Amino acid sequence: MMDKIKLRLKIERLRRRMYNMKDNSRRLRVSQDLDRLINEYMKNV
Repeated sequence: MMDKIKLRLKIERLRRRMYNMKDNSRRLRVSQDLDRLINEYMKNV
């Protein structure tokens, strides 16, 4: 349960960081990390 909440927070933080990024290549990498995290999150729900 606890790690689900942590994961959720991590996702939100990454998403916010992605929106603030100007550099497209870094933004893409973060967005891939985000996808992986979200998949992980969905598996644990």
